[in-house]
Amino acid sequence: MEQPGDMAIEDAVYQRAARLLAVQHAVAEIAGGRKVDLDPEALSDAVFQVRQAVRRVKGAYACFIGGLAAQHLGYARWTDHVDVVVDAEHYSAILDELRSKGFAITTNWNLANRDTGAKVDLLKEGITMKDARFPLPHPSELGPNTGYAKIGWLIRLKLEAQRMRDLADVVELLKRNLDQVDAICAGLPEVMREKFTELAQQARHEAGE
Repeated sequence: MEQPGDMAIEDAVYQRAARLLAVQHAVAEIAGGRKVDLDPEALSDAVFQVRQAVRRVKGAYACFIGGLAAQHLGYARWTDHVDVVVDAEHYSAILDELRSKGFAITTNWNLANRDTGAKVDLLKEGITMKDARFPLPHPSELGPNTGYAKIGWLIRLKLEAQRMRDLADVVELLKRNLDQVDAICAGLPEVMREKFTELAQQARHEAGE
C-alpha cells in the first residue's frame, strides 16, 4: 500500500515523526521541558515490520489506527507507538512473525522491539477494549489492508475509548474534516451520536464557523 506520490507508509511515518520530534525538542529547549527520547526510524521500522508480517501470512488483514491514523487524516500530533488491528484468524501467525523479528511481549501484553524499543499494540479483531461497548470489527471494515483507518471508524474507536485525550483527538480531526461531519454522524451507533454532536459543535466553534 503506497501513499500519494509512491511514498511508502513507513517513509511517511518517519518524516512525520522526525518533524514532530524536532518541534517537541525546540519547545523543550525554550520552555525547559523534557525532550522525548525516541528514534523516528524505530517507529517507521516498526510499521514496516508489521506490514511485512501481514504480507508473509497468507490471507492476513491489518489496519493501523491510533495516532498514526490521526496524523494521516491531518492532525499532526505526537505518538510513540504503533496501534494496529489484526484479523482474528491470522492474529497468532502475525504475532509469531513479529516475535521472530525481535519483538517481545511486554508486561501489559504490548510488543516492544528488543533492539530499538519501538512499541506495537497488536489488537485482535473481536476483543472489547476497556470501557468500550462494542468489539473491534474485522480490520477490513476499518480501512485498506496495511493502510490507515478511515475517519469515521477512527472517530468511532476514539468515542469508544472515552478518554479525554481521545475526545480531544475527535475535535481536532473534525476541525480538519468539517465537510464530513454529517456523514460520520450517520455512520455511528445511536448511543454515540449525542457525544459526537457535542464534539462536532466544539470543533465548529474552534474552527470559527
